[in-house]
Amino acid sequence: MDKTEYVAKVLHWNELHKMLTRLKIEENDLRRELAEGILQGRTGTYHFKVDDLKISAVGKISTNVDSAALNAIWKNLTIEEKDSIKFKPEIISKKYKELPADSKLSQVVTTKPAMPSLKVVEV
Repeated sequence: MDKTEYVAKVLHWNELHKMLTRLKIEENDLRRELAEGILQGRTGTYHFKVDDLKISAVGKISTNVDSAALNAIWKNLTIEEKDSIKFKPEIISKKYKELPADSKLSQVVTTKPAMPSLKVVEV
């Protein structure tokens, strides 16, 4: 691909990216508005029909744990409280990359290419 074609593709990607960002914001706002009319603050799944449309809305609650605060109180929790927490192993990339190639850990870690990032700044 020559330079002109490359620049044209970069500019096209940049316009698509801007459009997608605007559309995602608009879609999120409209989804929240429509779902609030159906859910009215409730959680769970609700179905109804309007004309030839079957509409389903799912209300959810997002729950997160403050890891630092949890570590501070862990020893004081009951067994039931501790059983309410699931620990998910997570790789610390910098340290993992420093391990030798024959590390036992590499036997249980799967790697694959991730979606690359791209940023374009018009100057």
